[in-house]
Formats: sequence, C-alpha cells, structure tokens
Amino acid sequence: MIIEFYFDNILFNFFEKIKNENIVDFSSYLKNLLKYYYQERENLLLIYKQGLSYIFLDELNKIFFNAEKNNKLTDKEKIYHYYHIGGIFNIFSYWFSTNMDILPEVLADISVSFLPTDFKPFCLK
Repeated sequence: MIIEFYFDNILFNFFEKIKNENIVDFSSYLKNLLKYYYQERENLLLIYKQGLSYIFLDELNKIFFNAEKNNKLTDKEKIYHYYHIGGIFNIFSYWFSTNMDILPEVLADISVSFLPTDFKPFCLK
C-alpha cells in the first residue's frame, strides 16, 4: 500500500539522518523525530483526516519489531515494545488532532516531562 511505503520511508529517512548524530537521551530523540515529521505536516494531516493514521501504528510496530535480532523477545520485552510504540503513536495521534499546531519542541518537552529522569527507551539502548 502506498501509505505504508510513505510511513516506512519517513521513518527510514529519519533513522538515516540521525544515524551519525550523538543522541543519547529520549528528549533529544523525540524532538528530532517530531521536527522531522513536522516537515511532512501536509501529507500527514491528509492521511489523518481520511481516518488512515492507524496505518502509522501498524508500520511502527512492524519496523520496531523487525529491528530486533531474530525477533526473539520475551513476553515482557514484547509488552514493553508495544507500550513504548503505543505511547509514541498516541503522541502523534494527539498532535494530528490539533492540526499539528503545537511546535515539535514544545510537544516533546511536554511528553518527556511525564517520564522518570533516568528513562531510556529501547530505541536508544
């Protein structure tokens, strides 16, 4: 499906962009991620307004689970992944519902403010 390819492409390009950057905390990671997606605002809002943003969640799950070596995760690790991915997706979902009017840096700061100071998501481990 074209929309799946679109979401895969955005995330792949984001990871390529930050591959050589020294992002060590979730705040920096989330700010970079949101700023990158903000550049795609017009297309993302079209997808959201058509009720198709659930495809984004499917692609996030597929990409993050495929990134694990041989996908040999324990049930606890799988639940942790789903929990984390669901949080990221719901941040985006809320953002889409506001027409992406919240600046990426502000949304990232608000989102990170709920986390423990030593929080380190699996994407940075």
